[in-house]
Amino acid sequence: MSLILKLIFRILIVVVVVVALVIGALWGFVYIKFKVNAFSVLGSINDLNKPVATETIAPKAINYETDMAAAQASANASIPNIITKDSEGNYTVNDTALPLMLNDMVLSDKETCAIITTILKNSDKIDLKFGDYNLKDFDLKLVQFSFSDLNTETKTAKFNAVLSLSLTKLKDKMTSFPLSLFKGRVPDTIYLSNTVNITKGTSAWQYSIASDTLTINNLPQNKITELLTLANNFVNLGTIEELNEKIGTVLANGVIGNSENYGFAYALHDAGAQDYNFVSSGEEIKLVVKKLI
Repeated sequence: MSLILKLIFRILIVVVVVVALVIGALWGFVYIKFKVNAFSVLGSINDLNKPVATETIAPKAINYETDMAAAQASANASIPNIITKDSEGNYTVNDTALPLMLNDMVLSDKETCAIITTILKNSDKIDLKFGDYNLKDFDLKLVQFSFSDLNTETKTAKFNAVLSLSLTKLKDKMTSFPLSLFKGRVPDTIYLSNTVNITKGTSAWQYSIASDTLTINNLPQNKITELLTLANNFVNLGTIEELNEKIGTVLANGVIGNSENYGFAYALHDAGAQDYNFVSSGEEIKLVVKKLI
């Protein structure tokens, strides 16, 4: 019996060694070819699956019905009937054939988020493409807009947007090695918190966008960078700063806009909108669409 036990023990040792060598070879291959730590990536993906407290990642999350009603009142005080509501409770943003603005349009970040949500629901006016990707392909839902840290000297404000994105279509493409190793662990939905700095230019409707921070669920920046390093071997998303700036630019264009990009504020220029600005209002930062003097 002791000989049998010794034999089984030796077989187990051989199996353990072989498995360790295979795992080590796999880890080494992934690290050398794709410049990422496979075990660390698996840990990050596991972290992505942990519950996300939306009140933490999006403390100013909108309540669509409440905030859209407030947006209607604020917007219509500037341009009558720019926002209408039908008998079934559906809102429409009317940005063509409008009467002239009566006064500046002043909107909170929540009201702005509700308006952009309505435009996205009803039309394809806002271009959500960045590179080869369209945020609509990921079942985009706006959870929060937040305006903060206004610097009146540099005319810069922070613009944060929290998005809910579905990864189903992305997972469908994870068929090649090593992405196939991680596919089953990738969550179906993530929360992406995108923060950029919007700096107002010297001319009307002129602005520039610079990356600030990007977070995904509860992952720290270094873990997001690691995931992007792996993903960039198969899809061109760029660095964390480049991806953040691309997404932030798409969203800022949708809010502000110019002659080259549809934006809610710029779409009102036929009604007398002269420019946009961010202003302090008590403890809040608000978006102002300025009336032509």
